[in-house]
Amino acid sequence: MIDLEHWQTQHWYKSENRRFYRVELHQDLFGNWLLTRTWGSAYKLGRQVSECLDSWEDGLIVLQRIRKQRAAKHYQPQPEKRA
Repeated sequence: MIDLEHWQTQHWYKSENRRFYRVELHQDLFGNWLLTRTWGSAYKLGRQVSECLDSWEDGLIVLQRIRKQRAAKHYQPQPEKRA
């Protein structure tokens, strides 16, 4: 079952070299949990990788680790933009 309430997105930006990093914890059409990472810069094409997770809780663990890594590399979290 698709559970939109648990989906999460986080953006980071590093202004000194105009790099970005984005992580989405979401589900596919079959209800599997995915963690999709997108990164790049204003100067080159970026990349995107998705990995399948066993559960939403596993995704939260990976997301927390990514938050720590981004902070250690001096990326600034960006607020969510709502339509």
